[in-house]
Formats: sequence, C-alpha cells, structure tokens
Amino acid sequence: MKLLLYVILGCASYVVLAEDDFDDPDPWIGVNQSIHGFNDVVDAKLLRPTAVGYRKVVPPFIRQRVSNVFGNLGDVSD
Repeated sequence: MKLLLYVILGCASYVVLAEDDFDDPDPWIGVNQSIHGFNDVVDAKLLRPTAVGYRKVVPPFIRQRVSNVFGNLGDVSD
C-alpha cells in the first residue's frame, strides 16, 4: 500500500528547475543558422540528387558489395 502511495505522490510531484539568467543563450546563433542554411542547400542540391541517382543506376547487388567494402574498412580498427 505504501508503494502505491509513493508511486502516486511521485507522479503527482514535479521538479522546479532553475531558470537561466542568460540574456543570450546561444551567442553563436548567427553562425549556426548560416551553417545550417548552407548544409540544407548542399543537401538539397548535391547530396540528395546524387544518392537518388546512385540508387536508380547502380544495381542492388553492386550496392551491397560497396556497402560490404565500407563495413570491412570499419572493422579494421576493431
């Protein structure tokens, strides 16, 4: 019975977190937004079309062999 009471009280309680007193929580926001925008453009214009084209042109059994090569390279350090 006590366990049930503790569970109910534990679920009903909440923790008050200290509020941040920072005026600017991310001083690098301008740089971060610029880099994020650049990454979005590169992804949309270069990486995604390349990946889609690769999947359309290269047969699955060759893609599997390429994947195996990179998997084996990853195992070298183990």
